[in-house]
Amino acid sequence: MKFEELKDIPIHLLKSTLEVEYLIFAKDIIQLGGYSNRTFHIKENSGKEFIARVANPLKNEVQLNNENYVLTQLHQKGYHNCPAVIGTVSALSFSYLIVDKSRYPLQVFEFIPGSVNYGWEERCSGADLLTIFTHLPKLHKEMKQIPVQNLNRVNAIAIDSLLSSAIKNQPIGSYLVEKQHIFLKKAAHLTELQNEIIDNSNNLQWIHGDVHLENLLFLPDNAVAFIDFENVQVAPLELDIIFSAFRIAKMGKADEKLIYHKQDLRLAFESYASQNKNYAYLAEQLDLKEQLWKAMFCLDQTFLYLIQAYKGVWQLEKGIGFLACFNEVCAYEE
Repeated sequence: MKFEELKDIPIHLLKSTLEVEYLIFAKDIIQLGGYSNRTFHIKENSGKEFIARVANPLKNEVQLNNENYVLTQLHQKGYHNCPAVIGTVSALSFSYLIVDKSRYPLQVFEFIPGSVNYGWEERCSGADLLTIFTHLPKLHKEMKQIPVQNLNRVNAIAIDSLLSSAIKNQPIGSYLVEKQHIFLKKAAHLTELQNEIIDNSNNLQWIHGDVHLENLLFLPDNAVAFIDFENVQVAPLELDIIFSAFRIAKMGKADEKLIYHKQDLRLAFESYASQNKNYAYLAEQLDLKEQLWKAMFCLDQTFLYLIQAYKGVWQLEKGIGFLACFNEVCAYEE
């Protein structure tokens, strides 16, 4: 994955923008990394610490506003295991970093003193898996209270258009051509099955939408904080539980198929159910539904990769997790 547009961020521009827009006077600015964003740890002389996140210029303002809305609501309701948004001097939830006449969305959050203990491709310990999925129900419970009637929806791009773009512009385009027909056929069927779940769900609510090991901060006292809410959306809660379990359980950078341990999925579902018994059926149905859930998860991930490639944020190549998910969609059989 690459993010060519922000390979080198002018730190002096970031520093001056923080001063003008946020009245934050940085003593130290340390880049932490990122895939579709660039993230920085900011320290002031006063001792205050912040996280600044610079996004791709194509990031939709609806996404920015949805993220701010959800995070602000969570903190107002007393849930603090997530980032707190720092507003600008003009009381806006984000500003822009101007680089060579391009406008890059800039968000600032309070610093949470925790640690990212795993890379996205690593397997976490059973103890940490238990911690994650006993805390996720608490986040979901608070998000359920957030009103959705004023939802601003992000316009999705049809997956066939995304795939056509990837075939033309990505290094693995020739491989995608070979699988194009079967992929689109399986994707259409899986989309129908997923829409049935959505249409029949009584649990539509705000969800995080991207819980994975690099979006978790491990805190003292056996707790976790959830970060990077940029994919918040309204969806069936059960899908967020299932997809979160697969994101946490998947491991390795193999391209042939998705690698994970089934016992990790089971532990994730059982840990979640220990806090919310309404979802005990997920562990009970794992043997029956595993292949369907895996395929729906892989379609969701494939769509994410394709849309980021379409925007020019990521480059699709081997070893980044894309081909494993793409191949699983192609291989799905009922």
